[in-house]
Amino acid sequence: KAPAPRPQPATKPVAPLPGPAMDKWHAACADLLASPAEIQRIAAWRGIEPAAVEFAATRGLIGLYSYFSLPREAFLVEMPSDHGMLPVSVHVRLAPQTKGNDHPTKASWRYAPSGCGAWPWIVGDLATAEHIFIVEGQWDALALSNLMGWHLSFPKTTAVVGLRGSTSGRKLLQHPINPEAYIFAIADADGAGAKWFEPDGLLNSLIAVLKHPRPLHAFWPAALSAAYHGGRL
Repeated sequence: KAPAPRPQPATKPVAPLPGPAMDKWHAACADLLASPAEIQRIAAWRGIEPAAVEFAATRGLIGLYSYFSLPREAFLVEMPSDHGMLPVSVHVRLAPQTKGNDHPTKASWRYAPSGCGAWPWIVGDLATAEHIFIVEGQWDALALSNLMGWHLSFPKTTAVVGLRGSTSGRKLLQHPINPEAYIFAIADADGAGAKWFEPDGLLNSLIAVLKHPRPLHAFWPAALSAAYHGGRL
């Protein structure tokens, strides 16, 4: 007799950030905007223009968030709802050898609060965008916006998506996506990027959303020695 399947724990619904947490996030964005030195530091480190950092902070998407009593680079986490994008957490970067991360060389990331899921970082409106660009990570999404000059005037017909890890693609598919959009996917030059191209990977899942004959353009720079973001976390 086959053993009975294990009962699965009930999925806890994700709650929106409460008022005090939103106040803390707004303060984190304001602190970054009020610090030209920090804006310049982040821009130089990431190889982007200071105006691109200001662009994201002004939109409430990046800030200097206090975590373990230290100011950290952090990004807002939002999920779709019946009333638009709902803030549910903050994605916080812990630099190497700082409180909460003892690793000598690698950064680590935390969700505050945890349990929200790896919702992608998005600039623009996926439901109405005519052109959607998908990359790995929020830093890459910000770098692409900078490269295209969208930090100076973000086009209403465009959306940029930065996936957060291997499960973020499934979260992306829970968003309302314009089925007539042209999608451009730029994978990292690693094993995770290769998985986008597998039969049950992200790209085929996105193709199923699109109306024929809208094409999906995908690029995997497998021949490069480093990923699109130059190997920086």
